This record gives sequence, C-alpha cells and structure tokens, in this order.
Amino acid sequence: MNDKQFIIPNGIMPNSVDPLHIDQFNNYFPGQMLYTTPLTITAQGDLSSEVLESFTYDPIKFEIMMKAKSSINYSDGSAITPEDIVVAITRMLHSRPNFPVIRFIKGKDDWLKLKHPLLSFPSGITINNSTISIKLEKNIINPLFRFTMNIMSIIPKRCIDLKTSTIKCDEIPSSGFYKEDQKGDNFISFKIRPELALKKTIPQKIKFYFPKVESTYSSIDTITNDDIVFAYDLDFSKEQYEKITSSYTTNRLAPTWFTGVVLNTEVKPFDNKQVRQYFINQLHEELAKTDMSPRQYSKGIFSKLIPGYIENSQFSPYNVELKDVKKELEKYKDTNFNWVIRKKVAPTFISNVLEKVAKKLNININIKAPEIAPGSHTGRKSYKLDNTILHTTHSGFWDLDPIGDIQMLFTPNMHDDYKDIWSNKSFTAIIKDLGENSDKNLVNAKMKEINQALYDMAIMPILSLQSYTYISKKNKKNVSGNMSLTVPYPWEVF
Repeated sequence: MNDKQFIIPNGIMPNSVDPLHIDQFNNYFPGQMLYTTPLTITAQGDLSSEVLESFTYDPIKFEIMMKAKSSINYSDGSAITPEDIVVAITRMLHSRPNFPVIRFIKGKDDWLKLKHPLLSFPSGITINNSTISIKLEKNIINPLFRFTMNIMSIIPKRCIDLKTSTIKCDEIPSSGFYKEDQKGDNFISFKIRPELALKKTIPQKIKFYFPKVESTYSSIDTITNDDIVFAYDLDFSKEQYEKITSSYTTNRLAPTWFTGVVLNTEVKPFDNKQVRQYFINQLHEELAKTDMSPRQYSKGIFSKLIPGYIENSQFSPYNVELKDVKKELEKYKDTNFNWVIRKKVAPTFISNVLEKVAKKLNININIKAPEIAPGSHTGRKSYKLDNTILHTTHSGFWDLDPIGDIQMLFTPNMHDDYKDIWSNKSFTAIIKDLGENSDKNLVNAKMKEINQALYDMAIMPILSLQSYTYISKKNKKNVSGNMSLTVPYPWEVF
C-alpha cells in the first residue's frame, strides 16, 4: 500500500501532543494518529473500543461499566492499564469540570476540593482488577458517546505530573495505531506501529501536509491518487468550489457546521450592547444580499438537521437604529480596529461584508492572524492586540448527540473564546439540564430557546452554515468512514 498524504489547507502546524489540547483543530488529526480514546466510532457509526473488552450503561443505576482488555500495550511495550484509562477521564474532569456527562460523576465536587485531585479518583469511580465503574448522579441520554472525544485520549499515567496535571514525559508513548515518523516546517508524517502492521489493513504511512489556504487551489491539480484534501467550504470561492466539484471526487460531511464572529465586549464601543446590535443588524443586512454558495446564510447556530433550527425570518432585527448609537460611534470615527482570524487569509465573503459594514460605521477593520500558542485559541488570547473587536469562530454539531455538543461547546473554561457566553448565568441555565430531556418536542423547544438566547446576547453573530469536504482525484472511490455521526479517522478515508 502506497504512502498516503492528508492535505489540510490552513497553514497551521500542530503545536501540542497533550490530549487536553487536541480540541484545537491543528492538533485534532495528529492526536487521533497517536492516541486512542476509551471508546471509538466505527465506519458504520457504532461504538467500539481498542482498549475495552466491554462497555455498558445502566440507566436505572446511572452506572457506566467498562472492562479493560488485557495485553494491550503502548508503542514502547508497556501495558495500557485500567488506571491509565480512568486518568484520561479524570484529567479531563479536573480541567473542565462542567464537561457533558462527566460533570455528573458522583463525588466530583468533593474531589475537586482536594489539594491534588488527580492523585485519587472521585468516589463515583472505582477500579476492581480490570473492571471500571463510573457512577453518575442522574440518568444521561447517550452518555457513552462523550468517551470518544479526543480530549480524553489515553496516555501513560506516569507521563502526567498528577499534582500539576502537566506532561512530564519528553516523548509520550503512543496508544493509537501510529507513531510520529518525520516532521518539517509544514508537514508531519506517521508510521503504523510495527506490531500492528500485519494486523491492520490501514495505510502504513500517512503524511499530513499543511499548505497555506491561498496556495491550495492553485496547486490542487497536482494531487495524486494517494492524496486527500480536507477542505472547509470557507477555503474556496463559489467559482472555485464549482470547478472542484466538477473536476474531482468530493465527499461532504453533513452541513451542520457554523461560522460566526465573536465580538469583544472589553473594547469600546463594543462594550455597548446597542452598538453591537446595530453592528450585527448591518452585518446581516449585507449577508442577506451576498451569494455565498456553497455556504448557507444563517442567523441561527443550528442547521435543519439539528433540533432547535430557526428560520432566518423568525429572528427579528434588533430594535436599534443609527440615531440610537450615532453619538457613541462618532467618538470612534476612523479608528483602526482589529479582526483576528485563524488562517492567514480571510474568507472573501466575510471580509467583503465586514468592509461594507465598517464603512457604514465610519471605522476601519484590519485583519490580523497571530500565531496560536499551544493550548490556546485565537480569540480572547488575542485580545491583547490593541483594539481587537472581533474574531472568527467555527464549530459544529453531530446528529448523534447535538445536546451534548452544545453543552460541550459552552462548557465553562473549555473554550476561552466563548467566555462572555458561558459566563452568562441566564444562558448557561438554559442548557444546564438539557441532557435530562428525552421527549423530542421538549428537546426541540429547548434547543430553539438556546438558539434564540444566543442571538439575543448580541455577542456571537452567526454568519453561515457549511461543511467540510474531502477532495480526491476523479473516479477515485468515495471516502469511507462514517460521514454523518463524526469526522472519519484519517486512516479510514484512503
């Protein structure tokens, strides 16, 4: 089997192998190559596990039972222990105690009060030989899915300083299928672990290449049968996308991903809610006139595939006019503000719209693309740049558990970008107990309430809904792996 190349056009190299940093997109796929998680998802969409012999959830006892496999090793030959599996969970709980499902582990609150919680387990977690018991405080719908999250990747307990929760191994042994092979300025490659080479019918080597967005389209004609391009709809213009879909094999994930901008309430005049509302009104007025195919203009965070969808026409414009904010805006006439983006080149439809809105407000908005530090995102961490008023944000939801996804997205301390949202008590109260509802109508009504409340805050206006697309040579077989529940693992798409 030839070596494979996975092309991610964002120009941003991975910057951390700490599982707690794998929620950053640039670390996401490399993290999957190196580590496995307590549970995984098969190409058919079923839950499975590389480290567990069995796993069950008892909704009567509120208890998750996991039985660890024996003779499962890391890449250095050491055993993957039940303690390692549990520490992958408790380290995440220690870092983000309000994360869906695990926030309901019994004894969590008392455990977190300890000086060094990671030296022990919450009272709701016990290990008896190879059997792990996790007791919850209440019944949770679809609780097992959360244990597939990359941020619960399994590494040796010995590689973690349990007093500080920091990594102390210079090189972390791999619990996944691959080991790091080579690394350059814009690529990183992985080789299958030798002991798995004859057992797994997956590529022996996968190279991840991170070209700049602007160079991807111009060089796309050079891809071979061994290449896959994993591109975001925002990476291409309408015309470019149309050419790609007609000339190449394309496989699109479900269009349940959103793009928005987060407004910085710490910089005047955007600390003023009426100013933010007027800005957003102008933003949506321009977006409604813009052809942004293949993206879909949206005021709401949920697509039609997800509970809580609201038509654009059902979101009323904010009741604010220029006369209400004119005096405040005049103080900042011709002021230069910054717009922080994750990639080096801003999506054209967004930059064009923001340019028009800036002119209406008599301000200037300049694009900045700062380097991303390990463990951080581009939002609030970049507010130290003078006059940063907004940054672009992207995320999405899966049909299997959109409730858990929205709770995860706005978990306190999970994404610092969204601090103004998850620190809003009235908003978090709406989503806090959403996971307890099993009635579809109640869930839909509650998700609509979340959608509307997010709009009403005037902090994170949504711009569009879109997806990711796998691009490969014409007549190449379609990408395998489950395309509706989650993003397929890298080795599944070749």
